[in-house]
Amino acid sequence: METTATVKLVLDSREKEESRKQLKIRVTFERIPRLYSTETKVLLTKDELENPKLKAHKHAMEKVKRSLSVANEIVRELGQKFTFDAFGREYRQRLYAKADDKSLFTVVADRYI
Repeated sequence: METTATVKLVLDSREKEESRKQLKIRVTFERIPRLYSTETKVLLTKDELENPKLKAHKHAMEKVKRSLSVANEIVRELGQKFTFDAFGREYRQRLYAKADDKSLFTVVADRYI
């Protein structure tokens, strides 16, 4: 039987605040779910997440579009070799890697100039 991981956007149910919760990416593999953060902190209510006609939903989806596409791409690439460790390592590396690896000195010098 072929087992693949699935990726879905969900609200973090672990948060204590009742109305607005952070939007996370849930990766499920062999019935085990793991939550991963998105690039930016996006707070939504359950209604805003479920109704694609709302402005808040559209705005949130625009913010997390890159995170979701990176997660789906990694799941596709890993295929049958999927593990949460491999996914997490690759997800963090791709999502949070800087466009160009500048040293701290270069960044400070660029801002000063």
